[in-house]
Amino acid sequence: MTSDKRFPTWMNVPTLAESGVPGFGFDTWFILIGPPGMPTPVAEQISQALRKSLGDPVLRERLFNAGHVAWDKPNGLPEARGERTKQ
Repeated sequence: MTSDKRFPTWMNVPTLAESGVPGFGFDTWFILIGPPGMPTPVAEQISQALRKSLGDPVLRERLFNAGHVAWDKPNGLPEARGERTKQ
């Protein structure tokens, strides 16, 4: 388990930090990438649709059952581009 806490459905699997690698915590982040030069309005529309779908309880449950937790942190074009957003 690479995250900093045990996964709820696999509570018997220790994290790497618990297994002797202190401070280790790594979460995966999936990103949808479009072609170079994609117009920002199109990219934003796709981004909004993706964020909306990740809010669907049925999809979240399916992701969870597959061992994934839907991303709940800032998740828009600035984050995908590696830009910092104002908090």
